[in-house]
Amino acid sequence: MTVSFRISELELDRFRGARKLKIGFPKYEPLYVVGANNAGKSTILSAIALALKTGGFHSFSPEIYDFHCTSEGRHTDEFHIHLKFGADGGKLPAVQGIGSPVFVHGVHVRGRRTKKGPEHSHYLVDDAGETISFSQTTPIRGEMKEVFAGTGVGYRPVNARLDDIRDFLPDLWVLRPHEVDAALYTWKTGPLRRLASLLSKRFLDTEWSFDWQGRPRSMPSGIRNAHQFLSDAVKEFPFWKDDMRPKLEKALGEYLGARSSFALTPDLSAIEEWLVQQLTVAFAVEANAPPMPISRMGDGVQSLVRLAALDVISQYPDLMKNDRVVMLLEEPETHLHPHLRRKLRTTLEVLAGRGYQIVATTHSSEFISFIGRQRIVRLARRDGGMDAYPLAVSRIKEEIKRQERLERGC
Repeated sequence: MTVSFRISELELDRFRGARKLKIGFPKYEPLYVVGANNAGKSTILSAIALALKTGGFHSFSPEIYDFHCTSEGRHTDEFHIHLKFGADGGKLPAVQGIGSPVFVHGVHVRGRRTKKGPEHSHYLVDDAGETISFSQTTPIRGEMKEVFAGTGVGYRPVNARLDDIRDFLPDLWVLRPHEVDAALYTWKTGPLRRLASLLSKRFLDTEWSFDWQGRPRSMPSGIRNAHQFLSDAVKEFPFWKDDMRPKLEKALGEYLGARSSFALTPDLSAIEEWLVQQLTVAFAVEANAPPMPISRMGDGVQSLVRLAALDVISQYPDLMKNDRVVMLLEEPETHLHPHLRRKLRTTLEVLAGRGYQIVATTHSSEFISFIGRQRIVRLARRDGGMDAYPLAVSRIKEEIKRQERLERGC
């Protein structure tokens, strides 16, 4: 059984405005977080991104305001973020040192205020929520234990790191209104990047043919032959072969004191990366209009491009089978008309139904529907902290759903 898991629960302890807060994540349904301004909605997205250490949070440095402020006006000395995993028709990831493997049940982020300033650390935890520690060396026993005492060898327990399960962590898309362009291409992640990767992979894997200059060309062998031709041509180019290469080898040999050699090997993966870039470079807003780079367009148009990309992804269920995606959307209604918000809501429900985990904060009523499949959590400030009030749409009375259909003209 392959590794396949999902985020099952988020627990905050003295992190920003949350004194104690726990939120569960639904299966195959988007989660919408609602509430007044400054209720803590963005805190939820930031905590998830920080726990997974991605989506723009690679260089996160805690500040005093990340530590919860008590009613007396004093910031706490620690904060904790617990992101728990649940197996979803598969296995949890595991880590191993010397000894038996241990399943990873979640990530714990601990922030501390020290004399040097605020700092934070990531820990992998087991089923009891305890930090997973193991030894990477064989313990010393008997007389050797005394002989080598204090030398730094022997049994040294270490904490499991987030990088130990990096290959199994989900791809995190953080989509914020003020970072639309970054979400599209700067971070090399997100919906448009996903479509571009699909295009390049299919282009180099699918057997097909087309007529070029009056001759049929078989693909992808034509591309691979062209790549081989380019590689051989570069190697045999006289200026490289007879001039620059000998000089490089002679100079390096003098520094190393030994004979050295250089080789130019154009990488086939560079072609795949080029194809990925092409889909994110430019398009024409209107038929017969000149194409324009996405980066030169307004945030509204870029938001529509992102919406269209998500819509297209939902039409490739086979593509999504092997995807591990957690999508965090902050106020996705920004720049969108009401009918497009409802369209995006439907698209998000389709994506969630096929395995994407979606968490969105919103002020828009168009994203809340008692008819569709979704989970709603309302945040509210209370007694110096934050409270979460979950609402499962599946439990809404049929009379209320019928009223919504009438209001929407369904």
